[in-house]
Amino acid sequence: MDKKDFGHLVSTLRKESRNEFDEPMTQYDLAELARIPLITLQKIEQGRQVNVKPDILLSLAEALHLNSRATQTFFLASLGIKDVQTIKQIASPQDVLADLTQTLSQLQTPAYIMDGFGDIVALNPGFPGRVQPGK
Repeated sequence: MDKKDFGHLVSTLRKESRNEFDEPMTQYDLAELARIPLITLQKIEQGRQVNVKPDILLSLAEALHLNSRATQTFFLASLGIKDVQTIKQIASPQDVLADLTQTLSQLQTPAYIMDGFGDIVALNPGFPGRVQPGK
């Protein structure tokens, strides 16, 4: 993804977001919410901003209400990196879950593992209210 494509992404995300009047967000709205100069946002959307500072990216992501996964992808896109380029599958999901569960069992503080849907898939022994097997 080049700077022009990233600018188009920012523009699209902005237009899909709603302002306080439930209308598509304008450049002015987003710049104000993100607390960045309007000219900076315009340069980003036009693909003319050479380097976008991390604090500006974070402000934009927060103003656009991106979740943490979307924010990560947003940051990678700003660098011209496709999300799929960062993923290397070195272990099966079952192996990863087994490793995480083993680590979880060693923690003294209450902790849990959630899947991508927000469902809890494992609890450690110290989790409050957990029924211990055999008791």
